[in-house]
Amino acid sequence: MITGEGLGSFYERREWTTGGIPDALRINAPSDSSVPEQEVEALLPYIRGQGDLKEADLMIDGIRCASCIWLNEKVLERTEGVRSARINFAMHRARVSWDGSTTTLGRIISRIRSIGYLARPYTSEAREQVLKKRNADMLIRLGAASFLSLQLMMVSLGLYAGFFQGSIRGETAA
Repeated sequence: MITGEGLGSFYERREWTTGGIPDALRINAPSDSSVPEQEVEALLPYIRGQGDLKEADLMIDGIRCASCIWLNEKVLERTEGVRSARINFAMHRARVSWDGSTTTLGRIISRIRSIGYLARPYTSEAREQVLKKRNADMLIRLGAASFLSLQLMMVSLGLYAGFFQGSIRGETAA
């Protein structure tokens, strides 16, 4: 995936005195013909900006590490018409600005989905849903970890009290 995007030799050619991807590596990605030229009407309420400069906040599911952030930002920056893309790791929230005469929000979302991540417009309701799901998952993990820790503590207590002392040394009870 990274090599397919032309980012395989990024670190070899990177100019470490500047931030982001060098202009020499910026290659406009081919446009996706499956997305219509006009904005999908359902996405219009999430787009801010006047004239050709547009901006939107997106939620990106599937982000697990800093490399996921890096990959998404670089792929978006290489997308034709995208002026900037910044992703907050803790919130899984992306702020993307683009040239409305060149691309659409639908194409940007399609581009993110093409590299394996689920992108959708950011809303506080959607964020609450994600937090509730994440909290439920963490509660299940905490319960499982607590149960397994208690089992380990019971064995440790027996060892500490000398209950298994004979079996550890290879001695047998007479």
